[in-house]
Amino acid sequence: MVAPVVAGVMTIARFIASKGITQAIKKYGSKAANEAKKHVKDLTSKPTAGQKKIRTPVAAQRASRRAKRIGAAVGVAGAGGVGAVAYKDIKSKLAKAKVNLKKAKTAEMKAKEQANIERLMRQLQKADNMPKTKPKKRPSR
Repeated sequence: MVAPVVAGVMTIARFIASKGITQAIKKYGSKAANEAKKHVKDLTSKPTAGQKKIRTPVAAQRASRRAKRIGAAVGVAGAGGVGAVAYKDIKSKLAKAKVNLKKAKTAEMKAKEQANIERLMRQLQKADNMPKTKPKKRPSR
């Protein structure tokens, strides 16, 4: 999830440096260009005293550790040749596949869409570090 976003931001940042912000907005859109500007500013300026002080407690938070694990998993997946696919991209493809499954008219089309959904779920599982086994069912009373 992290690698494609950073690569895209850095591409836009290089474009801003060569052609300017107005051309970047025309080509990539204002949201992407503004996000690239923020990343460039983060990389080129020094953090303030307050930012330095808060960095350690934030790094100790659960969400920060989870982001690091996801980033590490994506790096391992990319090194393994699997490729790092953005988490949101997989989620959107999965949603489209579920809609297509409902729209499918023949059994063959339904089987293809179901296989596509299962493939996307495996990709999502790798990207999100989801447990590979299903949780055990609780006994009913």
